[in-house]
Amino acid sequence: MWQIFAEASIVAIIGCTLLFGGMAILFLAVRIPREVRAFVDESPYELDMNRPQRLNLGIVLFVAQAVQVFVVSLMIGLFFTILGMLIITPQTASSWTTAPVEVLAQLRLFGARLYLTEELLRVAAAIAAFSGLYFAISVLTDATYREEFLEELAEELRGTLRARQEYLQLLRPGRDD
Repeated sequence: MWQIFAEASIVAIIGCTLLFGGMAILFLAVRIPREVRAFVDESPYELDMNRPQRLNLGIVLFVAQAVQVFVVSLMIGLFFTILGMLIITPQTASSWTTAPVEVLAQLRLFGARLYLTEELLRVAAAIAAFSGLYFAISVLTDATYREEFLEELAEELRGTLRARQEYLQLLRPGRDD
C-alpha cells in the first residue's frame, strides 16, 4: 500500500479519497430510509409523520453519521501521520518507494528527528479514507458498532420525538384540560 499511494499523484490521492468518501456517503444514503423506518416503527408511541418529516429525520441521521465517519477518518489520518513521523525515516520511505522522498518539515522531539514527508501524508490520507469507508459500513451493519455509535443519537432523537408528540397533543382540539 505504501508504494502505491506514496508514488501516486496528488490527483490520484484526491480521486481515491473522493471515491472512498463517495462510497461511504452512498452507503449511508442507501441505508438511511431503512433506519428511519426502523426508528419510527420501534417508537414506544404512535408517530404520525408525513413524508417531509421522515425526510427531515433521515437528514438528521445522515448528517450525524456522516460527521462521525468524517471525525473517525480524520483521527485515523492524524494517528498515522504522527505514527509515521515517529518511526519512518526518509531513508526507509525511499527504500519502500524506490524514489527520492520529499521532506516537508523536520522536527526535533527529545533529541530525535521527526520527518513529515509528502509521501507520509499521501499514505495517511489514503488509509484514513479507506478506514472511513470501512467505518461507515460497520457502523450500520455491525451490532457492536451500532450500539456504540448510534444508541446515543437514537436516545436524543427519541427525546425530540417525545417532545414533538406532547406538543401535538397540546394542539389537538377538544382536549380535556
